[in-house]
Amino acid sequence: LPVCLQPYLDETNDYALLDEVVAGSSVFERVTRAMEWLDGNRDDRGLSLIAQGDWCDPMNMVGHLGRGVSGWLTIATAHATRLWAGIAAEAGRNDVAQHMQALADDCRAATQRHLWDGEWFARGISDDDRAFGVAADVEGRIFLNPQSWALLAGLVSDEQTRKLIAAVGKHLDTPWGLAMLHPPYTHMHEHIGRLTQKHPGSAENGAVYNHAATFMIHALYRQGRSDEAFAC
Repeated sequence: LPVCLQPYLDETNDYALLDEVVAGSSVFERVTRAMEWLDGNRDDRGLSLIAQGDWCDPMNMVGHLGRGVSGWLTIATAHATRLWAGIAAEAGRNDVAQHMQALADDCRAATQRHLWDGEWFARGISDDDRAFGVAADVEGRIFLNPQSWALLAGLVSDEQTRKLIAAVGKHLDTPWGLAMLHPPYTHMHEHIGRLTQKHPGSAENGAVYNHAATFMIHALYRQGRSDEAFAC
């Protein structure tokens, strides 16, 4: 929700929208509750529980037992709460702004502590405490979304920025655009789910997925890397 509201507010300066009442609560109250729900949906490491899927619907076996976590969702939570902190500050709600910034900082710290794999961020950790989307994996070694959103969330150092952009270029760039993951899965991986049953290179299993590619294009522009973004 903050990701959608931020550009609207940037264009219109219509902060009165936040006071509009929807089903008995203001927009501001409802979005704040949504961010608090994300806060409550984390494990004792501070990582976001994935349940039976996140942005990637067929990643349905990572957390079906209630323990698996999503690297992307943790990073997206950091991004969303950081944006909401800024919006709350502009709206004069410094109490909410401070709380949301603290939550964003905590998600960023958890991401760095548990998900950085040396050159890129892991996609998640399954119910059996097995990280995936990491260099040690033979299939599904690197996923695009955690890298792009880490850039958008501002949680990477200069060195990490250089490394993960290089990794995306090395592993995910194709003549047709950026692939969603690499290498594609060729057989069922029980700790990940239905994603791994799709034909290699199709749909979420390593295709050039326009939605995911656009996240990276946005992230590169935000980094001031205009030529690389335009090339993508």
